Amino acid sequence: MQEIKNLIKNVSTEIQLINTSKRLYGKQLAPNFSIFDYIATNETNLNYILADLLNPKGSHQQDDLFLKNFIKICLPKLQCQEWSGFLDNLANIGIEREEIAYANKSNRKMDIYLTDGGKYGICIENKPYARDQKDQLNDYYQELEKRKHSHKHLVYLSQNLPSDCSVKSEDLEQWQINNEFSHIGYNDLVDWLDACKADCQNASVLEFINQFIKFIQKQFMGLSDMSEQNAIINAMLESDESIVSAIKIASQVPILQRNLIEKLNKQLNEKINQNPNYQLYQNKPVSLSKEKRVVLI
Repeated sequence: MQEIKNLIKNVSTEIQLINTSKRLYGKQLAPNFSIFDYIATNETNLNYILADLLNPKGSHQQDDLFLKNFIKICLPKLQCQEWSGFLDNLANIGIEREEIAYANKSNRKMDIYLTDGGKYGICIENKPYARDQKDQLNDYYQELEKRKHSHKHLVYLSQNLPSDCSVKSEDLEQWQINNEFSHIGYNDLVDWLDACKADCQNASVLEFINQFIKFIQKQFMGLSDMSEQNAIINAMLESDESIVSAIKIASQVPILQRNLIEKLNKQLNEKINQNPNYQLYQNKPVSLSKEKRVVLI
């Protein structure tokens, strides 16, 4: 029990130190400032960012740094003999956004399309928020096939798996067997961007990468403050005893949640009993009246 108390105390101390640092050095660190609070982060704009980074001739001026690391980190299955012609020619790969699927006459738009202009074709379908539409992935696959690419690959960028209405499960399985499909999440993009930072030679681009990573972690991974998370993890990994204590604490989280809910319920009841203008209804719909306000739990 003492080990558990020590771990909780250490974590609390680390968090207090972080919060103190933020207060003391807020002007220098500005931890809550993000360029992504001022620009659109819808699917279209995210496609623009990703396409420009992947483009060897993009405004970042880092040549094929981002594309090379994207293949290495996010699409390792393409590092094979069949794709050697593509990998050896990264500097000349063309990148298009919202490429019309004209070959199969579906007129859909491929979010990001990469090609060497001949044998190789890659379609990246980015689904940060919405689900894929009926036959969408199947149409993109058919588009790559009808463009006569002897080597094609469909990339599904989403925190979710493709829906059955977008592609049949047996077709998806066959694509994977043929090395024609990859599912990646936004957490994979963080690994990709981290890998690019080491060789990025421009300070402005490097700062943008850092901001993009923070946005992805907050928007898609639920990590709003990595400094706190790292402090907690480091405290848990400090010793064998702290690891055991962390596991014991984690096992009690469901009980803690129930106790907190019961405590909240009790507090709400006490407040409501003190005010006749409030009523408490549990887990059932109610009709609102002008006379009484309603609290639902």
